Amino acid sequence: MGPDPQSLHIALLVPADALVIWASLRARRRSAEVPWLRAFWTLIAAAWIAELLADLSLATYDILLDDPTFPSVADFFFLLFYPLTLLALLRIPIVRGTRSQRLRTFLDCATILAGAVAAIWYFALGPIAMEGGMDYLATAVSAAYPIADILLFGVLSLVLMRPRPDVVRTPLFCVAIGLGLLIVADTIYSSGLLRGTYAPGDPVDTLYVLLAAPFVLAAASQRPVGRDDPGTRVHGYGEPSPRAGWLPLAGMLLGFGILLGTQWQDRFFPDLSLLLLAGLLGGLAALRQHVAQVELRQLQQRFRAIFDNAGVGIAFSAFAGGIPRIVEVNAAFSQMLGYTAEELRDDDFSLITHPDDLGDLAEIGRMVRDGEDTITREQRHRCKDGTFIWVSLTISILRSDAGEPSFAIGMLEDITRRKEAERVKEEFVSVVGHELRTPLTSIRGSLGLLEGGVVGEIPPEAAQMLATAVSNTDRLVRLINDILDIERIASDRDEIQVGSVLATDLVRYSLEAVAAMAAEGGIELETEVEEVAVAADSDRIVQTLVNLIGNGIKFSAPGSEVMVRVARDGESARFSVSDRGRGIPASQLEAVFERFKQVDASDAREKSGTGLGLAIARSIVKRHGGRIWAESEEGVGATFIFTLPLASRDRAPELVA
Repeated sequence: MGPDPQSLHIALLVPADALVIWASLRARRRSAEVPWLRAFWTLIAAAWIAELLADLSLATYDILLDDPTFPSVADFFFLLFYPLTLLALLRIPIVRGTRSQRLRTFLDCATILAGAVAAIWYFALGPIAMEGGMDYLATAVSAAYPIADILLFGVLSLVLMRPRPDVVRTPLFCVAIGLGLLIVADTIYSSGLLRGTYAPGDPVDTLYVLLAAPFVLAAASQRPVGRDDPGTRVHGYGEPSPRAGWLPLAGMLLGFGILLGTQWQDRFFPDLSLLLLAGLLGGLAALRQHVAQVELRQLQQRFRAIFDNAGVGIAFSAFAGGIPRIVEVNAAFSQMLGYTAEELRDDDFSLITHPDDLGDLAEIGRMVRDGEDTITREQRHRCKDGTFIWVSLTISILRSDAGEPSFAIGMLEDITRRKEAERVKEEFVSVVGHELRTPLTSIRGSLGLLEGGVVGEIPPEAAQMLATAVSNTDRLVRLINDILDIERIASDRDEIQVGSVLATDLVRYSLEAVAAMAAEGGIELETEVEEVAVAADSDRIVQTLVNLIGNGIKFSAPGSEVMVRVARDGESARFSVSDRGRGIPASQLEAVFERFKQVDASDAREKSGTGLGLAIARSIVKRHGGRIWAESEEGVGATFIFTLPLASRDRAPELVA
């Protein structure tokens, strides 16, 4: 004859409890550096220790002593589980939010709770309170279980409905499933016990065994967490998802649906309590609607204030027949172009666009149809007085649930002065190129002839001054060439010719260009290059490598080495140049790529640098669709790394203007 159902039930409960305790303590160790998370798992473990003691006590009374006393010591430990679990949930940090956000969350939780209260009241708590039949202690203990379930459900709803740290999101979801099973099991158990339909070994006992599984999964899903882990921080309120808005109604309908489906013919149903619960629910729904209306009104007021007082022009447009037509513009927009809002209403932007830029409107329409949601352009707009201004236009597209464009928000910033400054700068660069470089080249040639003794032997004092003049002239020529170079690249006037180039060839050409410099400085050049082909302009990438290798040579001590590596990295090739120089401070790793930036101001004199080499390298790499950065440890050396797209028949190189 096999074991009776009750013995089997307890035999399964005890190891299940022990497994949850073991898993919770392991999760506690993985989160030991975060006080609130450590306390959470400590309390979960303590709650399940109480559950284990309750099951052992129950086994002693029901099996060993054959005395199913109620209430007993087991009930004390069973009830202890609830406050420990509540304390664990309350240890999870949540965002307080604004007053209206807190009220909205409270009302949502109260609405969800109303459904649970309805079911628990009619299945368990109502019969206990109304029908009696037990002594005071038994009645109090019997009522304590459904009351604890209601409190647990309310706190759980509050925690789930508010923002919480990412690190506990998955574990908390599993814990919520486990607590949901517990509440369902308690309600079914209490109902069966009161109606005399429960017997040891009933299916409800299986629920008590199964609810351990979600807690074990919760503990197992807890990843190791450090003190400064960003996942331990709770973020602010965001926009609720559409599905979240249905949770309160779904929770209420579920509770009342179960109730109506099972109890409508019962003699205890319906009565005044049902009317009270229905009235409470109606009041909660009305109050929640009022809060939503207040929030919507406040949001509209904030948007209107931003729209009316913004320092940039804003146009709000609605799509009609696939074409955006202006609905409203703010004061800055009207002031910028001279048109009133009424004059611009229903226009499709053709009225205010320069004739030569009308093609941009068609291009923007194509991008919107292709799914682009943010579009940026610089174009000319027509003012009411007939003049034109340059504007920076940013368009944000709002789409329907079907993905079709519904509205567009266009923001205009007047950049006419900036465009004029750019024109003046380009003219200045042109003057530098034609008016300074040519005479400097002539001066450098003359100084070279004098230094070479064409006019006879030069006294030592004059020779020293002549050498200084030659050095400074060379540096000035390099500076002018670098300025012209970086301006051409930045303004897209210097087109790059992209082709498939072997990385080995790029490195070889670069090393040949700096070989004399390395030999003069006593620097050994080493390479580790994979056979990969990249999509690149060979001249420009060689220029980049020469800049980086040259820097490594200049800042390395004689007898050291500069290492050049190339390796495949996904769909890119990763180039790196490492030296054994003095290194770069961590605070300067990004700044070194700025124009005229030197880690030490004396480097410009001692190392004959212009401060533009790295800025040029960054511009070139960016034009190729790659990125460049530096890694360094002071006193050990520096490594400059950049990536380039691999050459591929199926993947055209991506050029970034």
